[in-house]
Amino acid sequence: MYKGKHENQFYDVSTEELKQKAFLSLFNYLDGEYNQYYDSLKNLEEPSCSSCHNIGYIKLNEKEFKCPDCLGYIVSNRRQYNSQKKEEALYEKAKTGDCDAAMTLLSLRKKYQYEEWDFYDVK
Repeated sequence: MYKGKHENQFYDVSTEELKQKAFLSLFNYLDGEYNQYYDSLKNLEEPSCSSCHNIGYIKLNEKEFKCPDCLGYIVSNRRQYNSQKKEEALYEKAKTGDCDAAMTLLSLRKKYQYEEWDFYDVK
């Protein structure tokens, strides 16, 4: 079940083939109907220094890091950037009809607002 903004959508995922078809269908729905959900994955820019715009080195666990060239701050999180790059690659694959990429992308983003979904047993 996809927990949509206005109404829920239900998909049959009782077989692997139906599951792949459902995830690809949901991905296409979100990308087509509400394509702003994936706007953050388009044209990603590597985090850079706010002063000299040097990309520099950012430690994985820090949100702010002084630029090695000018000591200005590189305000970003390398882990978040790397995560977005991974999602961007999955998005591009899903756009070509790759079911596995669509399933992985939707699984990574399933707790985002308006991208929530879950499996339920129907008897």
